[in-house]
Amino acid sequence: SHGEAVAKGMVIAARMAPLCGLCNVADELSVLLVAYGFDIACAYGANEIYEALLSDKKRRGGNISVVLPRAVGNCSLVTLPVEELKVLLEKVLG
Repeated sequence: SHGEAVAKGMVIAARMAPLCGLCNVADELSVLLVAYGFDIACAYGANEIYEALLSDKKRRGGNISVVLPRAVGNCSLVTLPVEELKVLLEKVLG
């Protein structure tokens, strides 16, 4: 479902945030989402997600904007080079 996809994306973004010098709320967020019944396990690898994101509406040329948490309840758009996004995805998804 769309909600499950959003939940999975939120967890991936939360795992990327500390690698970008932002807050680390991934564990707290994961516990909360699971408590509300969401399956946060991701069946796709870093490369599959990266390839899908290359056609995302937030991509502009060699950059892409992603929503990352800065603190609990505070998220913002962060623009990254697409190659940096690929590295981050590989780090958080293996």
